[in-house]
Amino acid sequence: VRLTAGAMAVPFIAVTLVTLTVSAWFPITAHQPFKDALTIALALGVLATVASPAITWAVITDSGAKGPVASTVRDVTMVQDLGAIVVFIIVLALSALVASPGAVTPGAAVRALLVLGGSLVAGVGLGLAVAEYLRSIHGHIEWVLLVFAFVAAQALRLAGPDPVLVSFAAGFALRNAPSGRGSSERVRTELARCALPVSAVFFALLGSNLQLGALAEVWQWALLFAGLRAAGLWAGLKWAGRHNTISTDLVDFGWFGLISQGGLAVTLAAILRRAFPEWNVSLEALIVAMIGVHQLVGPICFHWALRRTGEITQVEESHVREWANGGGGQSAAAGGSGPASESPGVVASGSGMY
Repeated sequence: VRLTAGAMAVPFIAVTLVTLTVSAWFPITAHQPFKDALTIALALGVLATVASPAITWAVITDSGAKGPVASTVRDVTMVQDLGAIVVFIIVLALSALVASPGAVTPGAAVRALLVLGGSLVAGVGLGLAVAEYLRSIHGHIEWVLLVFAFVAAQALRLAGPDPVLVSFAAGFALRNAPSGRGSSERVRTELARCALPVSAVFFALLGSNLQLGALAEVWQWALLFAGLRAAGLWAGLKWAGRHNTISTDLVDFGWFGLISQGGLAVTLAAILRRAFPEWNVSLEALIVAMIGVHQLVGPICFHWALRRTGEITQVEESHVREWANGGGGQSAAAGGSGPASESPGVVASGSGMY
C-alpha cells in the first residue's frame, strides 16, 4: 500500500503542478483561463498514475524473472490501475464543476463510471462462468480458454468495455471463487506453458502500435511529462522506502518496473477525448505520444532493473530457452524452476488471461 501510494501520489502532484506552472506556454492551455488549465493539469496528473500490468507480466514471463522485486512490482501495477480508475472518475466529476461552461461534456463522469465499472463487473461474471465450466472439464483446458477468449473479445468489441480491466476481474474471480480454486491452478499452469509465445506476439503488437509520428509536434512536452512521471516514481518509492520493511533493491530499482503504460491509459485517453471536446484532438495526441514513450522505454528499463537485482540469472535464461524449444512441459511437471513454477499468481491477478 505504501509503494502504491508513493507511485501514484508523487507523479500526480508533480505533473499537475508543473502543468499549471507552464500553462502560459503549454500549447493546450495557452490563452485558457486558470480553471480550464487546472482541468487539463488534473487530467494529465491522473494519467501519470496509470501503470501497465500486462506489459509488466509480459516482461517478467519473457525474462523468467523470479524474486521480490518482480512480484511486488507486478502487484503494485495492478493496485495502481484500480486506484487510477477511482481518481480518474473523481477528477472528471470535479472538472465538470471547475471548467468553463461547455468545456466538459455533461455526464462524462457517469459514462466513465459505466464503462470502467461495467468492465470490472463483466470480468467478474466471466471469471465465475469459467470457474463453473471448468468444474466439469478435466482436459483440453487450452480449447476452453480459446473459446472463452473469442467470446470475450467479440463481446468487448460490441459493448466497448476495457479488455484489461475485464481480464483482471476475470482472473481475480476465478482465483477466489469457491468453485474455481481447484481450476485456477490448472488454468495458471496452462497459461504459463503458453506464456512465451503469447508474450512474443504481445511485444510484436506493442512495437507495431507505437505511434512515434505523434511525437512530431509535441515531442518536447511528451518527453517533459514522461520525465516528470519517471522522477515522481523514483521519489515516490524513495518516500515509501523510509520504512524498514521495504527492501533496498525494491526502493532503488522497483520504480523502473512502473514506467510502462498500456491498455488502460489508452482507454482513459479515449474517454478524455470525448469528455473534453474543446481540446479533444490535441490532448489525445499528447497522451498517445506520452504512452508511446513509456511503452518504448518501460520494458527495457524493467528488464535492466531485474538484471541488476539478480532476479534474472543465466540458469533461468537456460530454462527459458528450453521452454521455447519445447522442454518446459517436463520441467513444469517435475515442479522445477521452469516458467510454470515461476509465475504463480499471474492468473489470479487477471493480467495472465489478457
